[in-house]
Amino acid sequence: MHVDGGVKAPILLRSFMVGGKKKKRTVYILVNGKLSLTAGASPVDANFKEISLRSISELMRGLFYKTIYQGYVTTRNAGSKFRIAYLPDDVATGNAFEFEKKEMRKLFDVGYRMGNDPKSWQKEPPRLEPLERVKAARR
Repeated sequence: MHVDGGVKAPILLRSFMVGGKKKKRTVYILVNGKLSLTAGASPVDANFKEISLRSISELMRGLFYKTIYQGYVTTRNAGSKFRIAYLPDDVATGNAFEFEKKEMRKLFDVGYRMGNDPKSWQKEPPRLEPLERVKAARR
């Protein structure tokens, strides 16, 4: 069996990738989906399978967000710029396990437009509290 590396580290960003003598760096993180605070899904049926699937999904959502935050902190502490783009909550994404060509094309088009729009690239992860923000390190 193969377990996706995303289970351990959904985003691969380490200090050596942004550290060093090069002065101007920008780290771009392109999220293939939403960074919603909650799943926004209906309640699960009261059975082991449904509860387990939702629990794993929520664990992965939390890990993903924490990994993005770690990348943000690492990037900012290195004195580099951080940029992130992700799908807004109001974009319908459907079931991630069903690869319907029409839906995939629609999401691709949204992502393509957003990727080319400088306003789509945020300077920090969403929903940071004041003490979670990191000022750029001086070099």
